[in-house]
Amino acid sequence: MPTSDVVTLTEEDLDEEDLEILKEVSKKGYYHGRPKSESTAAPQRIETPQRIDAGAASSVCSRRDVDEYQKKWDQFDSDKLIRKLERKAGRA
Repeated sequence: MPTSDVVTLTEEDLDEEDLEILKEVSKKGYYHGRPKSESTAAPQRIETPQRIDAGAASSVCSRRDVDEYQKKWDQFDSDKLIRKLERKAGRA
């Protein structure tokens, strides 16, 4: 059975900055930046569901077409780009 290493710190191990952060988190709580919960209306029931052809819907538009962030990161899936970056790094 594997053993887990447990590290125990005391406040004596912390510097002034760490103590201030610990005090702030203790005062505000872990979820202090989250919005308050609000009650919302119940979801509306769909009385007449309509069938959507998944094949046609996915071929119409790609997430890359509308999401610049996704487009940026999807380029790293290409081996061509990786080789280009490696060549560029080798020259530098």
